Amino acid sequence: LLPDPSKMLPKVFFSKSRIDEFAPNEHIMMIRENETFKKGDNFSIEDCRDFIDFYKASIQKHEDWSKFNFQFSDTKDYADISEFYSEVRKQGYKVTFRNIPASYIDKCVEEGKLYLFQIYNKDFSPNSKGTPNLHTLYLKALFDPNNLKDVCFQLNGQAELFFRKASLHYSKPTHPKNQPIKNKREGYEKAESVFDYDLIKDKRFTEDHFEFHVPITLNFKADGVNKFNEMTNVCIKNEEDVHVIGIDRGERNLLYVSVIDSKGNIVYQRSLNAIGEKSEKFNVETDYQKLLENREKEDKATRQSWQTISKIKDLKAGYLSYVIKVLADLMVKYNAVLVLEDLNFGFKTGRQKFERSVYQQFE
Repeated sequence: LLPDPSKMLPKVFFSKSRIDEFAPNEHIMMIRENETFKKGDNFSIEDCRDFIDFYKASIQKHEDWSKFNFQFSDTKDYADISEFYSEVRKQGYKVTFRNIPASYIDKCVEEGKLYLFQIYNKDFSPNSKGTPNLHTLYLKALFDPNNLKDVCFQLNGQAELFFRKASLHYSKPTHPKNQPIKNKREGYEKAESVFDYDLIKDKRFTEDHFEFHVPITLNFKADGVNKFNEMTNVCIKNEEDVHVIGIDRGERNLLYVSVIDSKGNIVYQRSLNAIGEKSEKFNVETDYQKLLENREKEDKATRQSWQTISKIKDLKAGYLSYVIKVLADLMVKYNAVLVLEDLNFGFKTGRQKFERSVYQQFE
């Protein structure tokens, strides 16, 4: 990795210990001292390009950075130094594989020179079913050959390792194998499920675990978009058939969605009180308004009896994840923009006496 080229290149090429090796001439030193390569009052495009040529030549001399095989633009095509730094940043990351004999690893482990950990989660279990979770997809993508050819997912430094002691202790499985388990939600094909292996509720908390936290960057080479609102407004202005999705909140509905065409006609509307998943296997809708109302009543009674209340925020988070999916699909289907009321903060906080209110979190 060549991190933050705008800081790393001058730090290395002009350092006291290596300045003789890269040998910047008086002209380059003057450009650096007067900062004529930077955008500003003293900016000179000729000096900027001379400075870039020095950087290019120095990179080829560097024992590590020369291995990136940079493909730079012609120097005369750069309008400022930031364009060069951007090219260095995008190409200055490389992951390669090196085969190491398993016998050597085993020997190091036996001698206590190496601790070997398996990175694992439920998706790697032979009993795993369904779609892998996002963390699994990200981890696999980091080392996927297609990703390494043209990097989109970047592995970052500053990883951390945590140790979590077991907090649950069961003497036997919570769901023994070959015994029917009733499905909690209504609407599934089967009212009960049977598994040929034991199940333990919250199994991850029954064992000591090391947890590996590592940051990654998605869309590593993306430059981002400036003036996003302006671009959106121009797009809406020039679009002949733009649809608008409006979201309303009220006492009877957690959220209510309406899709309107450019002439003001309602083309689609529905309450988002009951929402769920639809697929070949499932057609299940959960009435979240009813669930949240019931949870609100339960929590009130629990408070009055000085018991531990359950977390209503997890239920809200589950609901909102479904809502976002529904709205994203509508935006794609109708080529629509989403509009929210510009409610003042006092109005929104005034509604928070209802624990089931989700509008502020939805915003």
